[in-house]
Amino acid sequence: MEPSFMSPTQVMTSQDFRDWEAVNAPERERLMQQQESMQQHASSTTKSPDFLRIIPSNTKAKRAFSELLDRKKADTLSPHHFQYMVDSGKGPLRKTINYPARSGDETPDEEYSDESETSDINLGFFKVSFDYKNVTNSAKWVIGRGSARKDENKRNVDILLAAPGSKHTRGLLAAHAYLRMHPDSGVWMIHAAPEYGKGSEKSAPTAMAMLDDHEIYENGFRCLDRPESRLSILDMEFRVQFALTTYLACESYRQTRNRKLEEYNITVPNTDISGIPLKSDIRVQDLAVFSLGLGSGSFGSVYEAFDPENGELRVVKVIEVKSVSHSQILQAETDMVTLCPNTRGLVRQYGWCNSNGDPTLEATKYPLNIYIVQRKGKAFNTMSWKNMPAMKTLKLFQDLLHGLCTIHQRGWMHRDITRQNILYFKGDPPEAALCDFGKLCFSKTDTYTYLASWNNLPPELVEGESNPYDQSIDIWMLALALLLAWRPQAFQGVTRLQNGQISSDGLEAIHSHLRDIKRSDVALLLRGMFSKDPKLRPTAVQALSHPCFRPLKTGATQEAVSSEGKRRHSEEDTIDVEAAKNQAVRVKEKEPGEKR
Repeated sequence: MEPSFMSPTQVMTSQDFRDWEAVNAPERERLMQQQESMQQHASSTTKSPDFLRIIPSNTKAKRAFSELLDRKKADTLSPHHFQYMVDSGKGPLRKTINYPARSGDETPDEEYSDESETSDINLGFFKVSFDYKNVTNSAKWVIGRGSARKDENKRNVDILLAAPGSKHTRGLLAAHAYLRMHPDSGVWMIHAAPEYGKGSEKSAPTAMAMLDDHEIYENGFRCLDRPESRLSILDMEFRVQFALTTYLACESYRQTRNRKLEEYNITVPNTDISGIPLKSDIRVQDLAVFSLGLGSGSFGSVYEAFDPENGELRVVKVIEVKSVSHSQILQAETDMVTLCPNTRGLVRQYGWCNSNGDPTLEATKYPLNIYIVQRKGKAFNTMSWKNMPAMKTLKLFQDLLHGLCTIHQRGWMHRDITRQNILYFKGDPPEAALCDFGKLCFSKTDTYTYLASWNNLPPELVEGESNPYDQSIDIWMLALALLLAWRPQAFQGVTRLQNGQISSDGLEAIHSHLRDIKRSDVALLLRGMFSKDPKLRPTAVQALSHPCFRPLKTGATQEAVSSEGKRRHSEEDTIDVEAAKNQAVRVKEKEPGEKR
């Protein structure tokens, strides 16, 4: 059942959205309580809803579906295939079909029937639910005509588009396409078969299907990014329609989906979005799709989203432009999207636009929302670093210095480097990047303006004073963030001033802790970056040239960085580069063909 309140839309200004929240707060509160109640009382036996429907829409698809229903009534259709079908009754069909002759390389299950077409057929649609276990035993349903194995009741297909031996199977592959869930975002997509036909020779790629206006070639895919899409497979046309239309229904589906995936021993998407598109979704050009309302997966002014083409997770940063002067302040944030879209050590930027879909901060009316689409990562302050190998933390350190070097070489300052503004990206090898450029300064020096909170600021900045500062504050803040993440024990008993800034005694205690780490070049570098005197801190370029990064230049070390399952190090050794060097030596000794 639809909620009684209007959903937020992309054309809303920030003030409109606040008004919408105020008006609908009681209803939203009721829905939130209902959602919490559902979470508390949900059980593993709860039935999964039919979340998606594939509805025949042209003559050939409807006739093929009707023939399948006739086979069911004659008890010649497998229960596995019929469970996906819904019979909605009889209906007229006037258009006739001229079928092409059978090609010589087709292998029939049986001869095509010569029966004449009727004008009255059975109508219906295919439905998809997690309650129906598919032939792949995964979050992937096979669509096609199925195989011709005599003893295979399921025919290695789930959505059977045409009855075995029917003239409607002409040109269809056994597994022509797949309905597949993206493992990270939970977004659904149509995935074409990997090859058109075994041994077939083609001069050009073959379009296996078409989703809306997008052709899907062999082994290609396209997301179901709208509540309803048009799907064409050869001469058959369908409407692919999501059966869930409210935030509450999508959240209920997400919980049930996750339980079912766990039952089937399938990895659950690590996201709070459902992957089901709604009419009220906000589209940032062709870069991202996200929701502002209930169940949107939002945290602060950043929302989880998905790429409408490939289904990968994204985040959308929503910034409110309140006036012309405010737009000038926000220029730095949008400039970073254009100037550094894909730079090592800086978060990947995919693009931006305002709530009107235009890449401009100017407007005839304020406030105005700005949407910035970025790669989704995990903040350093939410990570557990206890078992991270030393070589990998060293590589992450190098990534961040590369990003900082890019900023500084342009003559800029970040001015807000914290664990929350450093992102980790899982991979082989893993990556790290700076994000949140809202306090970026297009100058090498400045006075006390637009800085991070006091508990992250270096000692040369004194509250109540307008002290000049330079790029060295970024060096200090990066060292502080990495120490808080990787050596939290260094801050035990550290005293702070009333405003949260680390005191002089606290700084000395941290330096004493770093001095106690023996044979660690990384600790030496961090001590230099954490110097009380900004003139003694290395630049980003100098830090990148530090001896601690030499192990990353060897081939054996790169293997140690990239390979999972290597030697794990204790928390005490997390930033001990000597352990990393030894690890690289062990890998090199195992390389075949090396002289010993």
